[in-house]
Amino acid sequence: QAPASSPIATRSPLGDLRLVFMSGDWIPLSLASLLHRACPAADIVALGGATEVTVWSNSFGLGEVDPLWRSVPYGRPIWN
Repeated sequence: QAPASSPIATRSPLGDLRLVFMSGDWIPLSLASLLHRACPAADIVALGGATEVTVWSNSFGLGEVDPLWRSVPYGRPIWN
């Protein structure tokens, strides 16, 4: 294990992520904000679709969180 003063020990294990997919009917804004802080370089995408067929049919690229939102927007249809 690296010493506590080592950059390896203090670096976030999520800091190297380039892409994060989230999925669900309702994604809380607190999760989006947490991911932005934990993975500042990552593109964050919210996905959704019909549960009964387990297929994602819409996506929303999440940039800054709008303070007027109650949750992450559901998204737009994914191109075929």
